[in-house]
Amino acid sequence: MILLVDQLGKAEGSSQHDHDVVRAILQQGVADPDPQVREQTTMLLENN
Repeated sequence: MILLVDQLGKAEGSSQHDHDVVRAILQQGVADPDPQVREQTTMLLENN
């Protein structure tokens, strides 16, 4: 997840659609049964 967000930030010409796709993927992590995954995705969503 971190790599996904990091690569999007570095990508030239990333579109709003690209950002929306990444956000949708991160939203799925919020419902993950692993508390560490939920914590990480919540932090990434808040910071991006």
